[in-house]
Amino acid sequence: MVTYGSSSSNHCRIVSNLAAGRGLPCHIIGPEEASEPTFNSLMMELFGAEITVVPVSRVSFGFVAGGGEYGERGVGENYPFAGGAGAGVTLQPVGFLVCGEGGVRMLPAQAKNSVDRVIDLLPGLMEEVKALLSSARQEKQAAPAEEDQP
Repeated sequence: MVTYGSSSSNHCRIVSNLAAGRGLPCHIIGPEEASEPTFNSLMMELFGAEITVVPVSRVSFGFVAGGGEYGERGVGENYPFAGGAGAGVTLQPVGFLVCGEGGVRMLPAQAKNSVDRVIDLLPGLMEEVKALLSSARQEKQAAPAEEDQP
């Protein structure tokens, strides 16, 4: 199960509880927060949910408004008024979430250079090396047991 919410989300706590009760993996995607752990976040971890933090830092808002009076005013008349307002929002995607059997990965939308790409791929590479060393160690431990057999 995959859902989105903050560390204080009742929704995410309930989804992680339902997933745990049915033996399903649960992936929670949440915003970057600078807060202490909450009851809900502790319960999500207790239920075995994997929490993926996605920073949303490239959001910009802009607002402008103005107005004025123009023309000449006669006796007992108001000036004609003109006004306007505008707003703009920019949201640049930070990355894309890829959900698969191996978990949830975040792929950046834009890699600035090859060094950034290597840094992004390094955690996955470390997991692969760790798995390779673990399997080699298990094979090595199993080999002497087979030699002892007549």
